[in-house]
Amino acid sequence: MMETATQRPPRITQTEIARRANVSQGVVSAVLSGKPSPIRVSAAVRDRVLRAAMESGYRPNSSARAMRTGLYHNLGYFLDTAPGAMEENDFPEFRAGVFDAASARDFFVSLIRLPNRDFAKNPIPKAFREAHLDTLILNNMGGLTPELQQAILTSGFPIVYLNEKHDTNAVYFDDYEDTRMLTEYVIQRGYKRIAFFAENTRRPQHYSEQLRQAAFIATMQAHRLAPEVQRWHFREERTQIINWLRSAQRPQAVLCYRDRDALTLQSCATEAGLRIPQDLAVASASNEQRLDDYFVVPLTTLVQPRYDAAVAAVHMALDLVLDRKIATRPAKVYRATLREGESVPVRPVSR
Repeated sequence: MMETATQRPPRITQTEIARRANVSQGVVSAVLSGKPSPIRVSAAVRDRVLRAAMESGYRPNSSARAMRTGLYHNLGYFLDTAPGAMEENDFPEFRAGVFDAASARDFFVSLIRLPNRDFAKNPIPKAFREAHLDTLILNNMGGLTPELQQAILTSGFPIVYLNEKHDTNAVYFDDYEDTRMLTEYVIQRGYKRIAFFAENTRRPQHYSEQLRQAAFIATMQAHRLAPEVQRWHFREERTQIINWLRSAQRPQAVLCYRDRDALTLQSCATEAGLRIPQDLAVASASNEQRLDDYFVVPLTTLVQPRYDAAVAAVHMALDLVLDRKIATRPAKVYRATLREGESVPVRPVSR
């Protein structure tokens, strides 16, 4: 009977590979696992097994592997899909770190994108119930709804939070101390009238915004300087920003919540007839590498090691999976590095 286009070839098992290569199934398993094994296999035998597997079109049976090991070798990476959240807040360095670290430890990654708002129809998301995950890395940029938080916590997966502050099972950045360092830097460069500048969005913001603002205010007050905070809605208040920059009350320097805010400030400053840094110094508390080329002068900004943090989150998650006796790991905290740019020069001493 001729095989039709709709018929699938039979799955080749390791037993069949062993028959074709004329070796035991234990040898085949040792070779195809790619991991250290007590079974000694010569180079010639290994080549014979691999050639037999390739010629037969062998594909590993992940279901059988899961039954043997109790693991799916699948790590979930959760991202919020509230309107605009992915496009605005998902940093490629996080994704790269997660995928690279998981691959290095022989794990797949399932990218889970869920609407973070509407769970009236299905309070326990199908992605959590049927994704065959061993663990979950949660990179939440906004604010989890109580329903989704509960769904995640009752999912049964070991959970590690990335870029979110928790005492255990978390990898995050020290936003407060990093912003304090940046504010000190701007003050030491000779600036006294400094404003904090951030977008005032209608959807929940990441907690880092409040921490950075608080650090800015505390540092200014420690130097007996008056902190100014400017919140804005871009589409509605652009004219107000321009008028503020044209006024006699404009600051000498502006510390922005993130590079995107600094880019908006640069645009408004240009429209207001100001030059950066001659008329206005600008710094940012969070670098967004993809925006670097859009600044007229190189921006002074804080660079968070997002790739390294993501790698650490994967290792933490897999340690929890592979050692079931340990339910928690201490949180790991990373510090940003200051990247000095031409946007905050030393301010000349007034005569």
